[in-house]
Order: sequence, then C-alpha cells, then structure tokens
Amino acid sequence: MKTLIGSYLGVMEYSFLCNEADFNNHVATLGFTSGQESILKLTNTSNGRTSKRTLASLVYSSGDIDQLGELKSVSKDDALSEDGWTYDPTTNQYFIVE
Repeated sequence: MKTLIGSYLGVMEYSFLCNEADFNNHVATLGFTSGQESILKLTNTSNGRTSKRTLASLVYSSGDIDQLGELKSVSKDDALSEDGWTYDPTTNQYFIVE
C-alpha cells in the first residue's frame, strides 16, 4: 500500500493506493472504508499496442459508480489550479482526472 496526499475543493487528506485484491481482502473487509462517501477506483486500459491509459471512477458506498475520466500526470501548478488532485511524494508527481 502506498500513501498519497490528495485534495478536493481545498480539503487535503491522505489517500492510499493498493491493488484491487488487497483492497477486497484487507481494506474493505476490515472496515477501513466505513464512513467514506466514495473511493476512487483506477483501471488500467490498453488498446493492444503502446497506448496505455488509467481511467478513474468514483465508487460510492451505495454501489453507484461515476466514470470520471483519465488520470493524468501534470505539473504542480496545473494540479493546484484544479478542484481535485493527488500527489505522490515518492515520485514527486501530481495527478488530476480529465
């Protein structure tokens, strides 16, 4: 599991990145997401050649899902100008969804 820093509408908080198996086997079953309105799910896609994309969706506690768009690495200035962003301190990268 990797610890990240995120912000949405000016509210900063830690976020955690893990693969789906670890989420299902540990995070969800131990109640770490109870009380959370939603989680951000990332899905890697490929067109079969070299183009890879990471798609982001919000999965709500009700089971509803909102497809948000593509996760993209951007500059710090670009990220901080958005309503929501994620920062990975281990790679010094900022991400937004477009």
